[in-house]
This record gives sequence, C-alpha cells and structure tokens, in this order.
Amino acid sequence: MKRFILLTILLSAIIAVNGQTLPRKILLKGSSELSGLFSTDTYEIGSNYIKSKTTQIKFQPSIGKFYSHFIFLGIYTEYGYQKQTEDYEEYEGNDSETITKMLSIGPFLRVYAADMKFSPFLHLNIGYSRHSIEQEQDATENPKIKMDGLNYGVGVGMEYFIDKKFTFEFLLNYYHLSVSDYVEEIEDAVSIDNKGFEFRIGTSIILN
Repeated sequence: MKRFILLTILLSAIIAVNGQTLPRKILLKGSSELSGLFSTDTYEIGSNYIKSKTTQIKFQPSIGKFYSHFIFLGIYTEYGYQKQTEDYEEYEGNDSETITKMLSIGPFLRVYAADMKFSPFLHLNIGYSRHSIEQEQDATENPKIKMDGLNYGVGVGMEYFIDKKFTFEFLLNYYHLSVSDYVEEIEDAVSIDNKGFEFRIGTSIILN
C-alpha cells in the first residue's frame, strides 16, 4: 500500500500538466462501479453432480461537487442483484434458488494532492447497507431475511481530467460491509461480513 501511494505521488510530480477542473464543478460517476458475473459451476461427487448457476449484477452511480481545487464531496448509491440456483441430479428435492438484493447509500470524500490533469487522491466513504434474501427450496419458500448494517471504504487513486468534460479514474480501495438481523422464524441471528480489496477503473461526466 505504501509503495502504491509513493508511486502515485511520484507520477503526479513527473507529469506536471496544469488544468484540473475548477471548484464548483459537478461530476456524475457510474461506470467505474458497474460489474457483472455470470457463471456455471458443476461439482461431481462420485457418479452424482450438483450444477450451480450464479447471476450477479452491481452498479454504483454517484454524484458530487468540487468545493475547492482539492476537496470533492459526493453521495453514492449501490444496487446489486444476485440469483443462485443449485440443481441436484440425484436428490431433486434439494434443488434450491436464492435471490439476494443489495442496496447501499452514503457520503464520500476525496482529497486531491495536486491541481493537475493527473491528480492523485485519497478516497473515504461510509454508508448504510441493506441485504434482502429470498430462498426457495423444492417449491418451499423459506423466511425472507432483511439485514441492515454499515459499509465503509478507504482507498487511493489517480484521476485524469480531459478538456473539463470527462475524467478517467483508477482506484485501489479497501472495503468492509457488515449487515445482520434476528429472524424470528428460526429464532436466531444471521449476518454477513464482507471485506477485502478492489481495483476500479472508470469514467465520470462533468455536468457544468
């Protein structure tokens, strides 16, 4: 992580080109957070097999504004949808389908280290998250689970400003999401704790 930060600052010092967007500019972001997963996995146990199909789509648009040459504040929202089915060749009664819907919303802050076309930045975000899970097994519906919690992220990146109309960004981000709920039908608590690193590449549109 330290090497990445030093490399980012060094590149900015070498490429000394003026022209970062001016204060009060509004940026619409989105494509850097668009991701999809479509996969089929087959697990073999002896002569039997289980086929698992997963469809996942995530999109995180955001909008924000420069309040100075170096301070950018915004609001992000993340929408996610995942559908997973498991088909058992030998035990058809165990066939299942799980649908998970995800929503996150919150503020984020970026502090830029230079007023140039190539500008390194520090990224911080924190927000509210909700996961809604519906599971059906062999035509039998299980209780719907709605879990609430928080998410946050800390990262460093580089943004390139083009003619005060578009930007390209690169972001290495550490994220942590935690949601939980108490389910009366099973008389127990359920939770999801997700954390790790992600690398994002995307674009932004300057609205004014």
